[in-house]
Amino acid sequence: MSEQAGNALPIVLIHGLWMTARSWDRWVEHYRAKGHEVIAPSWTRRGSTQEAACR
Repeated sequence: MSEQAGNALPIVLIHGLWMTARSWDRWVEHYRAKGHEVIAPSWTRRGSTQEAACR
């Protein structure tokens, strides 16, 4: 499916255990270049705070 600029759906990437949100860096760049909003949160205690995870 091809999305037009400004009409792209947001994408949420969830990493697995023993990983961090940085494991998605290449995919985040890929999808943002195609116009998607990309959200790749870190698990609490793994590169993030609880407050940041709740935003």
